[in-house]
Amino acid sequence: MRYKLVIASLLGIVLIVPAAVLAQDDAYRQKMDDAQDAKDDLMDALDHKSGPKAAEATAKMTKIVQETKQFWAAKKMADIVKLADASLAALDEMNKLAASGKIDQSKAAFQKIGDTCSACHDAHPEKRPAGK
Repeated sequence: MRYKLVIASLLGIVLIVPAAVLAQDDAYRQKMDDAQDAKDDLMDALDHKSGPKAAEATAKMTKIVQETKQFWAAKKMADIVKLADASLAALDEMNKLAASGKIDQSKAAFQKIGDTCSACHDAHPEKRPAGK
């Protein structure tokens, strides 16, 4: 009886842990898709010189980057957290410029956001073990 309990427990761990990791990966992929959508909305707002729409898209991106930062902080990836902080700073700058109607200047901040996104993707944190 005890043997069956041990086997059942081990089998449960073998099945549950990968499922939890896959669910986490799916949630992260969805976050990245949402971030790209918000980034596209932000670029569209800048192209149309719409401060309110730019502020709305910036708020969405800020929320996603904050959640992403927490995700990577839990995995102890300091370099990725640092990139998230840089992105948050650029988003804050972008939001202030867009809210004050300085749409042309906010495009430089938008470039910084894109640069931090690219740097994170180039680092491939999703392929590294936690803490590396």
